[in-house]
Amino acid sequence: MMSAVQSQGGKAAFFMIGASPVEEGGMGHHTSNFDFREEALLESVKVFTGVVLNLLSKGSLYG
Repeated sequence: MMSAVQSQGGKAAFFMIGASPVEEGGMGHHTSNFDFREEALLESVKVFTGVVLNLLSKGSLYG
């Protein structure tokens, strides 16, 4: 999806928070053994909010 947006001149980003790294015994997404770190929810909100506030402060939320 990001590639499709970018190919049309749009901007796209992806970040992933909350999964246990494989090195720590975590499993990949969409598997029956996937484990989500609930404590990462607050950090996810902080990151997403920070990105939005940064874009709004620059007047570039939509381009």
